[in-house]
Amino acid sequence: MMKQKGLLLVKTFDEPRELVDDFNSEMTNEDFFQKLVISRAESPKDVEYLLRMIRRQEFEGEEMNNNV
Repeated sequence: MMKQKGLLLVKTFDEPRELVDDFNSEMTNEDFFQKLVISRAESPKDVEYLLRMIRRQEFEGEEMNNNV
């Protein structure tokens, strides 16, 4: 849904976060889903980080809408 609206995730650290980069890329939804399935099995902390980033972005967006 975020990609359909043209929203990108903003990384807060300089360290590489492959899932965040892939989320922001032109990767198809199907390819990203496959990457997510593999990451969930091999490195669940990366998936947790991605989810935190999405939640934070949605929260900030909701907060901005409430202030308008």
